[in-house]
Amino acid sequence: MVAALPKAAQLKVQQALAQWQHWLCPLPLTVEPVVKRTLAGGLSNISVLVASEEREFVLRLDGQSPQRLGLSRAAEWRAHQNAAARELAPQPVYFNPELGVLISAYCPQNELLLRDGEELDALAELLRSIHSLPPVKFRLQPLARAAHYQGLLGESMLPEEFVKACARLQTSASACLCHNDLLRENRLQQNGHLMAIDWEYTAMGDPWFDLAVICEGDQLSDVECQQLSQAYLQAPPGPEQQQRLQDNRVAYRFLTQLWQRLTGL
Repeated sequence: MVAALPKAAQLKVQQALAQWQHWLCPLPLTVEPVVKRTLAGGLSNISVLVASEEREFVLRLDGQSPQRLGLSRAAEWRAHQNAAARELAPQPVYFNPELGVLISAYCPQNELLLRDGEELDALAELLRSIHSLPPVKFRLQPLARAAHYQGLLGESMLPEEFVKACARLQTSASACLCHNDLLRENRLQQNGHLMAIDWEYTAMGDPWFDLAVICEGDQLSDVECQQLSQAYLQAPPGPEQQQRLQDNRVAYRFLTQLWQRLTGL
């Protein structure tokens, strides 16, 4: 057991490991897994590397209440399973919302040595694949999410720019399944292509929100944002698409500011 973990977290890890015979591994385990070490990353969660003989898994514990953050663990589990079936994510093997535990196969980073311009093309391909996954019964509505966060923070005033951006998006967006947190640390280069990890913010929503996350999180230049948009559409973006990207960037920036204050990060 990792002594650095709080006792409550250690107990949850023990309980999840005790259920090893119920993990949904393609090849059933024959030996109870053991903890190897804690893992870096996951700003609002705790991740632990566990192993059963030669197989390794990531055991993630909720660090903060999913309800507080406005998440759906059921939607995450369903989307993660569907993504793994298409090799877009590591295989999830165990889900226990009462413990706040999700376990998936561990995939170490495998650098692809992409040439200039190839990374944006690979990202666009990953996004198109994610956006074609089956729907889940949960939706990201930026205005409602912001109001939820502000209510917890004891605030009520929303920036005019954010409200106007959300109003335009409500009239133009077509919903599909989105990852909604596809930052660099949540992308994995494995088996010759990009995969996505940490699906906890997954929801139905505007596909351009996913592009906005990358533009903002990766701090892309205007030229790179244009290149990503064109690679995603496989055609030059028109004024409507450019406006949707800009409005989603506004929405993402404000939601991120609220999230950082709410989580103390």
